[in-house]
Amino acid sequence: MKELVNTSRYLLKEGFLPIHIVGETGNIDHNTHAAAFKKSVAGIKYYIFLIDANKEYKGLYNFLLQKNVSGKDNVVVGVFFGEQTEELSAFTQVDFDAEAPIADVRWIADTKDKTIKTHPNTPTRVQGTEEAVRLGLNANEDGSLEASSFREIYSSREKENIKSKKVYLTYIIIAINAVMLLITGFFPTTEKLLACGALCGENVSEGEVYRLVTHVFLHSGLLHFAANSIGLYILGTRAEMFFGRVKYVLYYLFTGVLAGATSLAFSAPGTVSVGASGAICGIMGALFVFSLVKRVTVRGLDSFALALYVAVSLASGFLTEHVDNFAHFGGFISGAVIELIVRKVRDK
Repeated sequence: MKELVNTSRYLLKEGFLPIHIVGETGNIDHNTHAAAFKKSVAGIKYYIFLIDANKEYKGLYNFLLQKNVSGKDNVVVGVFFGEQTEELSAFTQVDFDAEAPIADVRWIADTKDKTIKTHPNTPTRVQGTEEAVRLGLNANEDGSLEASSFREIYSSREKENIKSKKVYLTYIIIAINAVMLLITGFFPTTEKLLACGALCGENVSEGEVYRLVTHVFLHSGLLHFAANSIGLYILGTRAEMFFGRVKYVLYYLFTGVLAGATSLAFSAPGTVSVGASGAICGIMGALFVFSLVKRVTVRGLDSFALALYVAVSLASGFLTEHVDNFAHFGGFISGAVIELIVRKVRDK
């Protein structure tokens, strides 16, 4: 069955290892009746059983269970490939119990309408298995995907990860920046920027720590403001959608502060720094990790596109005068690291 074979390929890409194959050749091919895969994450063992529902699927499932699974902290996902029938639906209707030694999850991979059928009390996502099955159902004989199928699958994955459908915090941030630009003037002097909260090591050492936050909302002129507003519109709106408003604002402010701290640590004494670019690079880093780990596009931008955006942004800093590259690097790295930590904590 090509759907089973292709799903196996995608599971391998997700880091699962094959541990048992039932078929005529001992290999994963079109004659395979069932295949078992395993991956351990944070002390939990995940077993994925891919089973041809046109065969004796109940016996195959129990056989793989007895041969491969023992002890506690196990999650077993049985994926049954075939057309949905009453008997198959009844067999897959099991309640998920996360506290059981073997947490049982069963899905129907409907080869007719190319969708995953799940019981209401069953998880719909397990360590990327759901994505591997979707890809496997829609792949060609050679494992490749039609462009339209690829877009539809990743579009649905994208929608699943959206936290806020309505975006307005990004526009509020841009509006605050615009107000501050009007206060400082379109071509502000260094003295004016310092009076309004620009970042300077000497002032911070005297106790004016608030400048680590206020400098994020100031800009050195109209072009500086316009460039950062475009970056905020492109990346900020996406971050607000996929992270949610609270997480987005916390990321924006926290990475902005860390970007400013990096600038203070490495810039020459007396350097005056302003701008949202450090915080924007922080959002960029968080989105890059999010897209890479979740294997999802962010409103048309995948991890490769975001990496390219990062490379161009950082490289341009070396080609332009008066650009705080230390803040850009600090923002990007802090955003990426924070998102990685959040992901690790959630996985546990």
